[in-house]
Amino acid sequence: MSTPFTRTGNSLPRSWLSGRAARLDFIATTEHNSAAAPGVWGHLPADDFLILLGEEVTTKTGHWLALGLNPGEVVDWNHQVRDGLVDKCLDQVHRAGGLCVAAHPHAPYPSGDFMFPFLGFDVVEVWNGLWTSDRPWNADNEAALAEWGRSLAADLHTGSWRPAMGNSDTHLEGQIGIPHTVVFAEELSAEAVLAGIRAGRSWIAESADVDVSFTAHADGRVAGVGERLV
Repeated sequence: MSTPFTRTGNSLPRSWLSGRAARLDFIATTEHNSAAAPGVWGHLPADDFLILLGEEVTTKTGHWLALGLNPGEVVDWNHQVRDGLVDKCLDQVHRAGGLCVAAHPHAPYPSGDFMFPFLGFDVVEVWNGLWTSDRPWNADNEAALAEWGRSLAADLHTGSWRPAMGNSDTHLEGQIGIPHTVVFAEELSAEAVLAGIRAGRSWIAESADVDVSFTAHADGRVAGVGERLV
């Protein structure tokens, strides 16, 4: 989600109110190559609504999200696939306890196509929100989902699989929460939400009107969405 710190973003209060109106439990701020000043969100969060700080790192060879940054922390965007600098930036996010997300990897516009190897990234965005394009909505999302699905089986065998994620990538009014990622977290905190995403205890919803639930049973054991049969 972008705010006035990104040229095309919504105001901070409007973003906060829109997130609550969309019946979300948390939002992530992902300014383009910048960060809100420390404390700027301090008057808005409530006990039942979490704001994750982050950045959309927009390079010439792909965009990626740094989620879970410290207040005021900025990741350098001036790197490309051939200069070998991305690993240093990924390490910066991981040291802060954050996640690195390959964003809209097949978006059909300059710099939208993700050229970096997925190695080092924690999550892949397979559903990006509505935006103006001369291509059918979801054309690039279907490509991202197919690529993620093809690699999933092999990655599971090597223990290197990356969870999928859906984000509204909100720049305009009315976009927030369409789609969003539903996370099974132990509590409503940045650490718990990031841990849930990192572990793949999540699913993607078109909006808060969509709900999914199921229960698995085996040898007297029971597990729901995001849980494990052990």
